[in-house]
Amino acid sequence: MNKSNISFAVNVSAALTIIIFLALTVIAVAIPGATGRYLAYKGMGTEHGTLIIILLYVSDAVAYVADIALFMLLRDVKAGEVFSAKSVSKLTVLSACCFAEAVCYAALACIFIFSSAIAFAAVFMGAILSVVRDVIAKAVEIKEENDGTI
Repeated sequence: MNKSNISFAVNVSAALTIIIFLALTVIAVAIPGATGRYLAYKGMGTEHGTLIIILLYVSDAVAYVADIALFMLLRDVKAGEVFSAKSVSKLTVLSACCFAEAVCYAALACIFIFSSAIAFAAVFMGAILSVVRDVIAKAVEIKEENDGTI
């Protein structure tokens, strides 16, 4: 991939993270009303409503953190700082956010069985990001070693 294609991809991804940030804000505002309407539509009692709302807010907050970390990682990539300790730390945050989302949706699976599929996907993505983080960390180590020998 040439440099202009990478720059274009990073810019598109950064724009998407901004759109996602705005969508997360809309979701945060809509959670209570949407939850109440959904429970009424399904004919479910409101005994689980508070738990559902809390888990959705926690999930939304974790998604905010992941979105910000992704935006900052993209900014570093655009600046050419791919193999750096900063990138490794941002990938660590992204991986941890995936695992946190998995916990939220695993808890929701007690009420909504489909949430278990989302929890599985979040664990899988967290595992992938952990591997990528380890690869980048090793690359940073090799880069620093090479920089020191020149």
